[in-house]
Amino acid sequence: MWWKVLLTLTLLATMLLFGDTLKEKSRRAVDDPNVSLLIISIGIALVYVECLLPGSVIPGSLGGVLVSFGMFGLWDKQISGKALALLLCGALLLLIEARFPLYGLAGIGGMILSCWGASILCAGMRPAWAVVIIAPLFALTLFLFRFAWIARRNKEVAFSWVR
Repeated sequence: MWWKVLLTLTLLATMLLFGDTLKEKSRRAVDDPNVSLLIISIGIALVYVECLLPGSVIPGSLGGVLVSFGMFGLWDKQISGKALALLLCGALLLLIEARFPLYGLAGIGGMILSCWGASILCAGMRPAWAVVIIAPLFALTLFLFRFAWIARRNKEVAFSWVR
C-alpha cells in the first residue's frame, strides 16, 4: 500500500516540475510525421520478430501498440491519396518480387515507389527520412516474404507423398 502513495507523490512531483503530462508529451512526440513513420516501421519490425519467434508475446503486442500509436500521430494530418496509391503499388511489387523472383527488378521498383510515397505522405515529411526509414523495412519484408515462399514450396515438394 505504501508504494501506491509513493507512486502518486512521484507522479504529482514530476507533473509539477516538468509541467506536461505523459499524454501531452506523447502527443507532441508524434506530431512530427517523420517520427510517426519511424514508430510505425519499428512496430512492423517487432511484429516480424513475433512471427519469427512464435510464442513470444511481448514483441508482437508492443509492435501492435507502436503501429497504432504511429497511426494516431498521422490521424489528424492531411494525407495524400497519391502517396497512398504509391505505397500500395510498392507493396504490390514487393509481393510480386517475393512470389516470382524477377532478379530484384520488381523489388527495387517497389522500394522506390514506397520511398516516394512515404516522402509525400503528408506535409512536413522529409524525403531523406522516408528513404532511411522505408528502405530497410522494405528490404527486411522482401527477405522474409521470399523465404516464406521458398519454405512453402519446399514443404509442398518434401511432403507431397502425404496427400
